[in-house]
Amino acid sequence: YSNVGVGYRNVDSFDLALYYYQKGLDIAEKNLVTNSILRINLNMGNVYGDLGNFQEALKKYYVSLQGCKKSTNDFGTFLNYKNIGFTYNTIKEYAKAKIFIDSANLYAQKLQLPGEIAGVYLEYSKYFKGIENYKEALDYFQKFYDLKESIINESSKKQVNELQVKYETAIKDKEILKINDALKQKKANTRLLILIIAVLILTASFLIIFLLYRNRLLNQLYLRNVELMKQPVIYSNDCLPNIESEEVSKEEQLLKKIYKIQGFIVLIT
Repeated sequence: YSNVGVGYRNVDSFDLALYYYQKGLDIAEKNLVTNSILRINLNMGNVYGDLGNFQEALKKYYVSLQGCKKSTNDFGTFLNYKNIGFTYNTIKEYAKAKIFIDSANLYAQKLQLPGEIAGVYLEYSKYFKGIENYKEALDYFQKFYDLKESIINESSKKQVNELQVKYETAIKDKEILKINDALKQKKANTRLLILIIAVLILTASFLIIFLLYRNRLLNQLYLRNVELMKQPVIYSNDCLPNIESEEVSKEEQLLKKIYKIQGFIVLIT
């Protein structure tokens, strides 16, 4: 209910905001949820202030202030002091406004909240303007302006630093990805090169073994043929050939051709 009230206040539906704040407050009071009671009273005071009902706004602020001081809620106490001082400034009760602005300043300094301190300086400026002390009004407005500028610059610097860190991180991540990709490619190329070398070694080994084996067979075949050639040939008288030297020479040439395979020639001695 409290959050619904906040939503309606943000769109200037103040009556609906008060309605839902009240429903939330009823539940918080019934269940003794102290923090919610104090926060909702503060928020209802803000809505009454938006409506121009400053007396009702002050009632809500005072209820919230007493509860925050009792529960030692320093931030809640600060907000109520500030809002009460703002309200008295608005209705031109400057003497009361000064008391509450001073209290708000003490709590803002204690809590070390630069943004809230700047808001207090602005209320001081309004107060002094209201009592026609324009020098003090100008001085406090200058303090407000300088502090706000400092906060904005600090925030901007922080954002710039964050963006710089994110940018440098992104660049480094990109470089790391590039290096990783290069390493992966290098590993892949190395594996491919090793595979090619292994295939070449296996192929060369197979070829050498094949050539050695073939040469061995050829040598065996050659020796076998030599033995056969040295054995005497017996012819019958009916078929005794007329062997001439020219025919023997042709047989030798024929044997040489038989053993000439892919550039390897086995000579008959």
